[in-house]
Amino acid sequence: MKKLSLLLLLFAAFQACKTPDIRVHPELKAESTRYEVKGRQGWMINQVVTFGEYNTSRIKRGWTVKYDLPFIVRFQGASEKLSYTQYDADSNRAEVSAIGKFRNTELPIINDYFGIPLNYKHYFAGTVYVPSSGRNYDFILYNPTTNWVLLKTNGYVKGNQLDYNIVGVRKLEGKKYWGIENLGYEFYDGPQARAAVEVINKGKVWLHDALSQEHKLVMAAVATALMIRNSELDEPIEQIPPTN
Repeated sequence: MKKLSLLLLLFAAFQACKTPDIRVHPELKAESTRYEVKGRQGWMINQVVTFGEYNTSRIKRGWTVKYDLPFIVRFQGASEKLSYTQYDADSNRAEVSAIGKFRNTELPIINDYFGIPLNYKHYFAGTVYVPSSGRNYDFILYNPTTNWVLLKTNGYVKGNQLDYNIVGVRKLEGKKYWGIENLGYEFYDGPQARAAVEVINKGKVWLHDALSQEHKLVMAAVATALMIRNSELDEPIEQIPPTN
C-alpha cells in the first residue's frame, strides 16, 4: 500500500512538472494531430528534427545551393542561413531555405520581395520548394520574438492555394497570464486555425487533419524553421515607456 501511495505521489509530481502546451484554438486542438518534437534541443552539429511521421535531413547553417531560387540569390548577406529537406512518411520532400538577421541594405529588398507595406527591423523568412509539384511557398514573420500590443507579431505563408496568416501565441494552456514573448505561433486561413507550433522547450506541432498531404508537408517545414531559428540573433526591441 505504501509503495502504491509513493508511486501515485511520484506520478502526480511528474504531471505537475510537465510543461503545459501553448494555448491553441479549440477547433484546431480538436481537429488536428499533435506531435511531440525530438532534436530541437542539444547539439546543433548534425541536427535532425523529427515529429511523428515528419523528419528533416541534417540542418545546414549556411546554404549549399542545390537549386536556383531567387530567394537565395537576393539574401546572401543575412547572418542566419538555414537549409534542410523536410520529409513525410511517404518520402515526399520539401527543400527549405530560411534566413534571419538581415543587413540594413537588405530590408528594402525583403519589403519588395514579400510585398510588406510596413517597415520592421526584425524578420525571419524563408521559402519551401516541393520538387514533386514544382511549387514554391514563401513565409515571413516580422517581430518574431517579442509581441507588444502596439507592435503586433504578423506574418504569412503563401503558395499554391495556401494563404495563411501567422499569429504569435503568448499564453500557455490553462494559464491566465499573458506574456510579451512569443511561445509559439498559429497559422490561420481566415478565422480557421490550420496549424500551430510551440517554440519553447522541446517544441510541439499541430497539423489540421483536413490539410492536403502537400500542405501538411509545407506546414511541417515552416514549423521546423520557426523552432530552429536562432532567437539570440534578434536585436532587443526598445520597450515602450509607460504612460502616466
